[in-house]
Amino acid sequence: MLLLTVALAAAVAVAPRPSNSSEEKTYREVAAAIDRGDFDRANVLIGGANRQFAGSKSCWMWGIHILGATQPTFGSRWSAAKLILDPPPPAGCHASEPAVRRLVLRAWVADSNNKPFASDIEAAARVAAAHGPASQVLVDWMQASILSNHTKYSQASDIAQRALRLAQANGLEVEEAKLDATLARVMTYYERLDEAVTLNERALALCRKHHLDIQAGRITGNLSWAYMNLGELALADQRADEAVQLATKLGSKSDLIAPLMIRGNIRRSQRQYDEATPFFESAVKVARDIKDRRTGECLANLAVLALDKHDYDTAESVNNEALGFKYDAQDDTSLLRSRLIQGQIAAGRNQVAEAETIYKSVEAAPNAPPSTQWEAKGRLGKLYAATGRAGLAEQYFRKVFRTADAVRSEVREELKLGFASNVSEFNDAYIDMLVRLGRVEQALAVADDARARTLTEGLGIPAQARARDAKRIAAGARAVILSYRFAVGRSYLWVITPKTIELLPLPDGDEIDKAVKAYQQQILEPDSSPTLLADGAGAKLYQRLVKPAEPWLARAQRVVIIPDGALSAFNMEALVVSTPKPHYWIQDATIFTASSLQFLGGARGKVGTRSVLLVGNAVSCDKEFPALTNADKEMSLIALHFDCARKIQQKEATPAAYKATAVGTFDVVHFVAHGVANRVQPLQSAVVLSCGRDGAYKLYARDIMKQPLGAQLVTVSSCRSAGNRAYSGEGLVGLAWAFLRAGAQQVVAALWDVNDRATPKLMDDFYRQLREGKDAPTALRAAKLNLIARGGIAERPLYWAPFVLYSGAPDGSRRVLSPHHAYAR
Repeated sequence: MLLLTVALAAAVAVAPRPSNSSEEKTYREVAAAIDRGDFDRANVLIGGANRQFAGSKSCWMWGIHILGATQPTFGSRWSAAKLILDPPPPAGCHASEPAVRRLVLRAWVADSNNKPFASDIEAAARVAAAHGPASQVLVDWMQASILSNHTKYSQASDIAQRALRLAQANGLEVEEAKLDATLARVMTYYERLDEAVTLNERALALCRKHHLDIQAGRITGNLSWAYMNLGELALADQRADEAVQLATKLGSKSDLIAPLMIRGNIRRSQRQYDEATPFFESAVKVARDIKDRRTGECLANLAVLALDKHDYDTAESVNNEALGFKYDAQDDTSLLRSRLIQGQIAAGRNQVAEAETIYKSVEAAPNAPPSTQWEAKGRLGKLYAATGRAGLAEQYFRKVFRTADAVRSEVREELKLGFASNVSEFNDAYIDMLVRLGRVEQALAVADDARARTLTEGLGIPAQARARDAKRIAAGARAVILSYRFAVGRSYLWVITPKTIELLPLPDGDEIDKAVKAYQQQILEPDSSPTLLADGAGAKLYQRLVKPAEPWLARAQRVVIIPDGALSAFNMEALVVSTPKPHYWIQDATIFTASSLQFLGGARGKVGTRSVLLVGNAVSCDKEFPALTNADKEMSLIALHFDCARKIQQKEATPAAYKATAVGTFDVVHFVAHGVANRVQPLQSAVVLSCGRDGAYKLYARDIMKQPLGAQLVTVSSCRSAGNRAYSGEGLVGLAWAFLRAGAQQVVAALWDVNDRATPKLMDDFYRQLREGKDAPTALRAAKLNLIARGGIAERPLYWAPFVLYSGAPDGSRRVLSPHHAYAR
């Protein structure tokens, strides 16, 4: 586990006592400036005090001098700090309040130089007892912070919790923020990540309230580490970048190390090895320069990079150097990770017995964090799979998932989304082994079990329901199912029909992702759209992704896509079939999307057209989102296709109005509004409505998912409503995901910006087809084909392909519209 060095934000604001002393007042002003990270202001105040109080022998003036040691410590200039801190206090100041601060600062400097610190902490505790809660909390916080640096988390937790209770009882919010952050580090070690995020977010809010830039920077770094462990890489990278900028601004070298390592690890996890290297090298340089105890961790990252490139000699050399630093720092947790690197080196050199011994020793290590345990088990599983011991491999792969699930189960729902990425390497290895053994259906089950887990759990679909009969599901959907799984070096396509399950090999997952994104970008460029049928990019993708399955698709009129990777944000209807002449695949079959096999019940049967809730045509309260010219037209056209229509529009179309509506009583819910997709925090994606009394005008995905919704169909006729962020296993997360999570049986949403002129015609036609009795996938396809048939620019995928139909919960409980819920058009 990454350990973030805790340095003292020197002025833990000691609660002022009544005093007429100008020197005491200046002392506290200096302390407050340092706490904010405003060293320029602190230096001005110290210089002014030296002039104003020249010759003073008071303890407060001495305390101002002591505070001058703080800036050198943030720059890791320990010698300069020691020159200020080492001389004994003046006569009469040994038991003063500034003496507490001197002893705490001395403990920090000593620990940072790998020197004993206990005697200073003990002396500080004795003096602090006479100076009230703030001084006592200061000492406890520093002791807990240092203990957590030495991985003595149980002791650190006990002390920090005691201090937190004292701080809260006395209204010491600055101290409370720092103690929350310290406890968050403890929770991160125990991989209670939900609690770690909650504590860090609470601490960060208090730091911002009190303008505590130094602590805010460190907490931001801690948050980025927790988010990375949760698989929230975009958010982790953003937070780490913020932490680097703050540490650079404040000149705190030690606070650069952690976020630099995090940014490198994020790029390494995305196989951007060249981009990861400078971050790791910078972290090593800073750690060496200030002789930081995390130098071994920094070096270990470079060893792992060498492993990624199969350069075992370099990996061994760098890892051995890292081990030396880790032994000196007595960092047992980090030592285990270097032991895993040793095991990987042995495995890479085909030294099987040695690798097995190393992995088992790590697996059996007492107090190993869960992530270390599941990595050791996963490495054993891969080793056994590679050496033909399938039974043992399967046993260990299942142990990996159980260990990871125990951690995941403690995390709140919105933080579970990216968690699958933590074990995707071992999931892929398990699937590969099953494929090699010819256990095709079991490999499909393992792949599908990893899909949409947060969605299925949130909807209450029991685990046993995932032991599905894929062929029966295909028969129920009256479709051929194409289930994709992309990985480095190899990918798979399962073709599932009512009678058979076939497994087809596909190219490298990265290669497919790049080709999909390139073609999507071409679709989004209006000038190139007319050439899509001729230039071959769409046809080449069809050849890679669909052509191998053609023998089973020959008579299929309906095709379900279960996507992976870049396919999650792509509409395969826009692929180009070359024969008999180039045309879009939509012209051959009805195509829709599902997150996993268990989400194929929602697209069966007709959609009721008794009642519709229409929300939108909002009054703009943000110039970024101007009024939609054709919104009223679209809503009016749709209303004509239903027996009863309720409109929430214009100034009444607020987030609060939607939340107050009995949305579960409608067959269909349709939004006509702007949409915002948030890639970093997908549940911050929103439908843009009118301003409510509270000024709120965004209906967020996180709120949508909490309001039960039994509609047979939800249509979000807005830009990027499908989402802009695909998670490993979970798929694309955004507004569509949120409505599915709320219980919608089907959702139509857009992958990119929609055209305000073309959309009303498309939606009018879609609902007319529904009124005539077609099911939703067939009706949406018919409306798109009619648009294509008009010719001209309307046939371009730019205008019809953004809309994708997602199949939702098969057992969605739609409440029947009762008479008192009827609304006249």
